[in-house]
Amino acid sequence: MEHTYPLPLETASGEGHNAVTRITPSDLTETTAATAQTLTVAVKDQSIKLVGFRQAKPLSDKSDSAFDDISLKVGDGGDDDRFLAATQVGSSQTAKKGNGTDTTHFFAGADTLDIVLTPEAGKALADVDDGDLELLWEVREG
Repeated sequence: MEHTYPLPLETASGEGHNAVTRITPSDLTETTAATAQTLTVAVKDQSIKLVGFRQAKPLSDKSDSAFDDISLKVGDGGDDDRFLAATQVGSSQTAKKGNGTDTTHFFAGADTLDIVLTPEAGKALADVDDGDLELLWEVREG
């Protein structure tokens, strides 16, 4: 998982974000079927808002067309879906992007942004071998 903050000026897109977390198949290592995996980003003394997410290509298993539902939820230690309630992002979803909850939260001290991905029943996240997912953040120091 790659988290870039602050974004270089030349990559600013006008979508209101200044940080990006990029998730690719190599980040998904959970081998137990129907078991969630949590990816974390450390934060400290920052105001954070999830502007939204986008998928250039939905996460999928190229060898299993029936594996088409992955749930995405984004929160932190105090609220597991503060920034995004459970939203489907697998290959069956036509939405290539979506918005966060429009909640800005100040982290006074250290915490983590918790990105939780859960596969459908009978499928394991480690089998995902295609696609990418980007979370777009607005971050303010202090």
